[in-house]
Amino acid sequence: FKPTPAKLSILSARKIPDHGGETQFVNMRSVYTALPKHEQEKCDGYIAIHDFAHSRKTVDPNLMTDEERAAVPPVRQPLTIDHDEHRGRSLYIGSHVSHIEGLSKHCSQQLINRLITFSTQDKFIYSHHWKVHDLLIWNNLTVIHRGTPLPDPLMPRVLVRTTIAGDKPLIAC
Repeated sequence: FKPTPAKLSILSARKIPDHGGETQFVNMRSVYTALPKHEQEKCDGYIAIHDFAHSRKTVDPNLMTDEERAAVPPVRQPLTIDHDEHRGRSLYIGSHVSHIEGLSKHCSQQLINRLITFSTQDKFIYSHHWKVHDLLIWNNLTVIHRGTPLPDPLMPRVLVRTTIAGDKPLIAC
């Protein structure tokens, strides 16, 4: 959701509940490779609009103030990227994508939903069951992640996140 996406993220477990609160990861290179060829070719030409406010309002419309929304305006990003030409293309989509440029709202939402549903099949998901002192590092350009709910929101869970800034935008400004 930034013009220059983060390069890496690091999560470190400090305090964890007895159960629940896993973090799930999906390698989006694997997802792209598994897409039918015609779907890959279609996705290669699209620009997605990444909007942090879009993902927040799906959780709670009041999560962001107008000031916060203004600080992180929507940005254009390719729907697929070739971050490392030796490893292949990757689908670049997640909960921040509000729509696809050039498609109607309806067609855009259909494509986003289809890609997210395809990406989050069990066969693509690695669920990490945290232990204290676990440390995970992932590439933000090719891996998406999400947390699973805690059975009780009052259960203690402390994860410390560090994000390594990216060094160049994916699309020239």
